Amino acid sequence: MRKLLFTIAILFFASLISAQDNFQPGYASIKTDELMATVRYLASPELYGRLSGSEGFVKAANYMADEFKKLNLKPAFKKSYFDNFTTEYNDIKEADFYYKKDDGTLISFELGTDFICRGFTGSGDVVGKLVFCGYGISDPQNSYDDYAAINTNGCIAVVFKGNPSYKINDKSYSLTLREKAAAAKLHGCKAIVFISMPNDKPPQKLIGSVFDGDYNPALLDFPMVHLSLDAVKFLFDKSTGEMKALQTLIDSTQAPHSFTVPGGIADINVNADYTHAQPTMNVAGIYEGSDPVLKHKYLVIGAHLDHVGGQAHTVYFPGANDNASGSAAVLQLARAFALNKIDSKYSIIFLLNSNEESGFQGASHFVNNTIYKPDDMLAYFNIDCIGRGDSIRVGNGESCPVLYSLARSVDSAGARYVVNGTWSGGGADAVPFYQKKVPSLYFVTTNSYDFLHLPGDKPETLNPALFTETVKLIYGTACRVANGDYTREEIVK
Repeated sequence: MRKLLFTIAILFFASLISAQDNFQPGYASIKTDELMATVRYLASPELYGRLSGSEGFVKAANYMADEFKKLNLKPAFKKSYFDNFTTEYNDIKEADFYYKKDDGTLISFELGTDFICRGFTGSGDVVGKLVFCGYGISDPQNSYDDYAAINTNGCIAVVFKGNPSYKINDKSYSLTLREKAAAAKLHGCKAIVFISMPNDKPPQKLIGSVFDGDYNPALLDFPMVHLSLDAVKFLFDKSTGEMKALQTLIDSTQAPHSFTVPGGIADINVNADYTHAQPTMNVAGIYEGSDPVLKHKYLVIGAHLDHVGGQAHTVYFPGANDNASGSAAVLQLARAFALNKIDSKYSIIFLLNSNEESGFQGASHFVNNTIYKPDDMLAYFNIDCIGRGDSIRVGNGESCPVLYSLARSVDSAGARYVVNGTWSGGGADAVPFYQKKVPSLYFVTTNSYDFLHLPGDKPETLNPALFTETVKLIYGTACRVANGDYTREEIVK
């Protein structure tokens, strides 16, 4: 009996060594130069920020599909690599912002430096006085209205981009920017200027964003711009310190302090071409598993391919870290498995989502509207912003501790780059999977957001060594999961 147990143990450890040997060629295939080459293409001016539905995004999607085809990955959607759907789309063709003081001085604000348009800005050539309206809240039923004591008809509203951090009359506010714009328009304003919260540490920079919230109908004739705090002083004749004091006054009294900005007229001109249902797509290919039963279950490895585009052909947001890095990782992982014919019992779906930036619509479409049912998904790996920083964090571990522990064990056998600390609830494109009870991990690097949604998010700002080690960690974890070292767990809420 003792001899039999010894023999079984030897065979067990031999099988583990054999399995690890099977994985090793894949590690060697994760090459820094190939990862960075993909990032450089995806972040190039040719793709103009990869806004979902844009020509640049379609080029990126076609490129990824062609690479999947070269690897002989099976098209994930019947005979196609594309999972087609439609999205809101806004092409910002022109944007100007001027301010004329009472003494005749004309100030011209520069797009990308002094101001930026919101992704779903409306069009219009608007001239008017400026009115400061606090947080832009109009809720008379709750006895709070930033517009109640001021004449805003024909004016341009200036409001804080954020929401109060406290309850007003026992009510919390989380208004989207479209909701704030709709309130301003309802009170007769012709446009809205958002400014960052001056008391934030630090105040938000001028980011490109299409995360404006849902609103139907879209405000097609209502310009929405974000003005820098440095430029605000030309409108208000107030220093940054005085703007901080203004926010402090509103917050301390929890009452409106709206006013007409004395002197000067603003002129905002935006030309945007809005489409309610623009074609776009997710992209996915399948590396088929070897087990005749388990190959009908899937490990999904995904990243969002989209970013936030550009404006007026004056400024564009390359999105090298966010999320050309994650997209390049998905492609390189597919190469590691396919080119080395790595044995995998389960099938692996390599997925590139659209529309993460506007609210995870691509991931939601995949998990809700494709032939792949959530119950057939062994796990989902979300890869987002892994190209910059100084260490790795594996998120959503509180929701699936077994899967998280497996990833940490892979790291402990390698470079030990992973820092402590995780979270629950998914995060970003993992949220729709979490909502469908699919165990998920979120791979991200720490201290990586210096250029998030800024024109400076370029390939030269990345940390190639950390980037490569992160992809290797994901690869090692994927090998373990796809070969049966993980049994799907019930996620923890």
